[in-house]
Amino acid sequence: MKEYFLEELLQIKNGRDHKHLPDGNIPVFGSGGLMRYVDQAIYNDESILLPRKGTLSNIQYANKPFWTVDTIYYTIINKEKANPLYLYHYLKQLDLSYLNSGTGVPSMTFGVYYSVKVKLPSLSEQQKIAKVLSDLDAKIELNNKINIELEAMAKTLYDYWFVQFDFPDANGKPYKTSGGKMVWNEELKREIPEGWGVKELSDIANIIMGQSPPGESYNEEGLGTVFYQGCTDFGNRFPTIRKYTTSPTRFAKQGDILLSVRAPVGTMNIAKENCCIGRGLASLNSKDNCIAYLFGVMVNLKQIFDRRNVDGTTFGSITKDDLFSLNVLKPSNTVLLEFDKIVNPCFQKQNKLEEENIQLSSLRDWLLPMLMNGQVSVGEVESDYEKRKRKLNEFAEKFKTKNNSNSDLELVAKEYQIKEEVLGMVAEPDTESKPERIRKARSEKSDAFLKKVMLGSHLIYSFYQEREFGHVKFMKLLYLCEQVAEMDLITNYKKAAAGPFDKKTLISIENYVMKSGWFNINKECYTGFNGKVYERTFYTLTNKSTDYLKYFDKFFELEKPKIEKLIQLFRGINSKKCEIVATTFYAWNELIKNNALVNDASLVKGFFDFHPQKGKNFKEVDVKNELPWMRENRVYPLIF
Repeated sequence: MKEYFLEELLQIKNGRDHKHLPDGNIPVFGSGGLMRYVDQAIYNDESILLPRKGTLSNIQYANKPFWTVDTIYYTIINKEKANPLYLYHYLKQLDLSYLNSGTGVPSMTFGVYYSVKVKLPSLSEQQKIAKVLSDLDAKIELNNKINIELEAMAKTLYDYWFVQFDFPDANGKPYKTSGGKMVWNEELKREIPEGWGVKELSDIANIIMGQSPPGESYNEEGLGTVFYQGCTDFGNRFPTIRKYTTSPTRFAKQGDILLSVRAPVGTMNIAKENCCIGRGLASLNSKDNCIAYLFGVMVNLKQIFDRRNVDGTTFGSITKDDLFSLNVLKPSNTVLLEFDKIVNPCFQKQNKLEEENIQLSSLRDWLLPMLMNGQVSVGEVESDYEKRKRKLNEFAEKFKTKNNSNSDLELVAKEYQIKEEVLGMVAEPDTESKPERIRKARSEKSDAFLKKVMLGSHLIYSFYQEREFGHVKFMKLLYLCEQVAEMDLITNYKKAAAGPFDKKTLISIENYVMKSGWFNINKECYTGFNGKVYERTFYTLTNKSTDYLKYFDKFFELEKPKIEKLIQLFRGINSKKCEIVATTFYAWNELIKNNALVNDASLVKGFFDFHPQKGKNFKEVDVKNELPWMRENRVYPLIF
C-alpha cells in the first residue's frame, strides 16, 4: 500500500449552470443526484463527482459523458496512479462529513478535498478489484433492466385487457376488436364489456391506513418492529429499513402493496416483511387473491393522479374516504383469474430479482472493505463469479428477443419459472446455504463472516430457552465474546441506546441461520425493566439446530474455553445487566486505549457518556453495583 494525498491522484473542476442547455441524452448531476438530460457534456471521460454543497456523502461515479452543476465538482483522474472505479469505492467508504467547511449549508472546498489521505495498492491490483465490483454492479443492473421490461410488459397487458378491452374472448380472439358486446356505464362515462361492473377500491382490496407510533419509540438498533413512515423510505421495489418502533400501531403484511398517501400520492413499493406503517402510507392486498391485477389498478390510478398534478391540481394527500371510494373496474372472475395466471409469475419474479439485488448489494458492500484491505483476494471471488456471469448473459440474450405480444408474455412467464434456478445463482453468496464452502474458508482473510455466524449460532443454541435472550442480550454477548476472546470478527459496533450494537451483523447472522434451517426466529411483546412495552425476538430449535457445531468447533478451537466461560457467567442474567456490563466494558476499553485513568468514577462517567438514553434508563448506583462482579469474574479488557 502507498499513501497519497488526493491532490496527487486527481484534479478537481467546477460544475457550471445547465439551464441554457437544450434537452438531450447527456445526464446532468448535482449533489443530490441526477437532475435532467441535456445535449452536450462538460466532460467525456471517467470521473468521480465530489459534492461541493448540500449532501456531502453523495459521492458519485460517471463513466459516460456528463454535465455537472455548481453544487458538485467533477474530477480528472490520474489513471497512471489510480483506477477511477476503485478510487470512487474507496472514497465512498470514508466519512468526509467532518471536513465540512460551511457554516450553514454543508460545503467543501478544493483544498479540503485535496488534503484527504488515501492508501492505494498497486494499479494492477486496483484494476482487478474494480473489475469484481464492476461485475457485481453489472449483475444488479441486469436484474434492474429485466425488472423494467417485466413491469412494462405487465402494464402493456393490463392496458390491452382492461383499458382497450381486448382480452381473449371464448375463441381466443381480442374481445372488443372482434365485436364483443359492450354496454354503457354511467359511473365511468364509457362502455365496458357486458357482465363487468364498477366497484369501489375497498370492495376489491383490504386497505389499512398508516398511523405513526410515538416518536420516543423510534430506534435504529433493531428493537421492535420495522417501521416505514412514508415514501422517503421507498426503493426500487422494496423500502429500505431505516427505523424500528417498539410501539407499533398499524401493520402491513409481507407482500402487501405500500401506497404513498401524501405527496407524491400514488407512489408504490412492496412490503418485504411484516412492518408498521406511518401516516404517510397505506397498505393494500387483494380480496380476490389477485395481487398482480390490484397492482395494475393502482398503477393506472397513479397515472390519473400524475395527470392532475401536471394540470395544476396538486395532491398534497388523499384521505381515507377518498381512497376507499375510488371507482375501479371489476372484470369477470374468469378474465381476472386468467390475467393473474399470466402476470403473477412475472410479478413474483420482479420481487425475487429485487431481493437478489439487495443480497448482491450486501455481498458487494461486505466484500468491498475486505478486498481493499487485503482480507480477501480477487482470485477467491472471481472463478465462481465468472460462471454465474456466463449463464446470466446467455439468459439475457434470450430475453432480448421477446416482444410485448400476449403469447410472448405467457412464454416469458413460463420461461421465468424454468430459469429460476439460473437466476437464483446471481445472489447466492458463497457463504449462504452452502455448508461445504465453510470447509474451504480456512484462511483468516475469509473466515470473519463465517465466524460471526457460527458464534452467533452457538449463542442462540446456548440461550434460546431463556426468555431474556433477545436482540439486546444477543448483541451484548456477541460483543463480549469477541472482546474477551481477543478476536477480530470485522464488526462495527455503534453507540446505540442499548449499548454496543451492530445491526448489519445481527441481520446477517439471522438471515444465515434461517436460510440454513438451523433456527426459527419469532417475535412477541413484553414489558421492559423501564416499564415500556417492547417487541422482542426469540429463537426456537429445528431438527438441524446442531448442524453448526462441527463448524463452530473448528473455527473456535483456541477461543472456545473463554467463550464457554463467558456463556456460563451470563446464564440467567437479565438483559439489563448485560447492557450495563457490555457498555461498561466498552467504556473501560476506551479509557485504556486513551491511556486515561481507570477507576469507578471514570467508568461510570464513560457509561453515561456512551449514549443520552443511558441517563434515562439507569442510575449511577446500577453501574457501580456491577463493577465488583466484573472484576471478580475478570470481565474487563486485556485480562480475562
